Amino acid sequence: MNDGLSYPSLRCILEHMEANSRIRLASRCPVIHDIEKTIPLHLEFLSFDDNAIRLNNICYRLCVNYDEIDESDERYERDKPEECRLTSGDIQTGSLPNKPWESKYLEILFEIDSDEMHNRRLPSDWKIHEAEKKMACILLGDRTKITAKTLAFEFYGESVIRLPEGFKVITSALDIQCGSFESILGIVDPMSYPLQDIFTSIERPRMLENPVLKSAKKLFISNEYIDEEFIDEIYEGLWKLENKSVTVQLDMEEDNKIDLFDNWINSPRDIGSTFTFCVRKELTMKALEYGSQDIKLEMMPRGSTTSLESSMSMSGVLNSLGAAMDLYNLII
Repeated sequence: MNDGLSYPSLRCILEHMEANSRIRLASRCPVIHDIEKTIPLHLEFLSFDDNAIRLNNICYRLCVNYDEIDESDERYERDKPEECRLTSGDIQTGSLPNKPWESKYLEILFEIDSDEMHNRRLPSDWKIHEAEKKMACILLGDRTKITAKTLAFEFYGESVIRLPEGFKVITSALDIQCGSFESILGIVDPMSYPLQDIFTSIERPRMLENPVLKSAKKLFISNEYIDEEFIDEIYEGLWKLENKSVTVQLDMEEDNKIDLFDNWINSPRDIGSTFTFCVRKELTMKALEYGSQDIKLEMMPRGSTTSLESSMSMSGVLNSLGAAMDLYNLII
């Protein structure tokens, strides 16, 4: 007679299940529910957006919707808001003496690869911030260990991220475009450092001095705007970065680009270090250090591994960045 899986075998299988499938299974099976959160949860991708949490390719999103309540609905008089009720002396204008009113409610959407697949209405007395907290605690709370290859924050401006108490994530890549780099580091498990990749924007020069940012192997910085008050300090901080790979996407004057490259290549670097400047959507300019002395300037179509230098017979090492920029201007 088959007695089923042993306890260690069950734990092993659950640990290596896809995270969303495992959470769904645990919600339907009391035996698994009791042990599921004691087993490490492994994710390819974990992200937080306004009112949403994404685990791998499934997003759990809270949204506010409205029901239109008219006279045919039993809630019309019973639940009518005070601001919609007439009191002694009031006059109702317009062609509809008994106008419909709207009832606000919350629902949770289940999206797969950004396509809505299912929705569920939440209790009428839940507030949005309460629902955010409950959703985070159900998905991520009380877990012994959470690992995510990429941890991302996909909101902009000021926001409150509702998280379980003591929440920590072990990750190798951090994507923070919301400008709250230091505050978000509080949920990154120290076991994650040094990080493999960081994608972020720079608001203040002091951020470039952050040890977590400076120790990452690959760093991608993208800003649509830099406050003129800090622009010189940020430029200086960029060329002082010692990360193995730095990619910068900034709106910058040509003289500043040349100065940035000049300063970068004249500073001590590890062999194989790269500095890439995204000049336009079509072109990326890359300075590669092949040895202790040799610096090579390449122009490459974004997404391509073929150098424009090779296709245009621009052989040899370009020692003058000013001349290289002149050549670049001729090409484009």
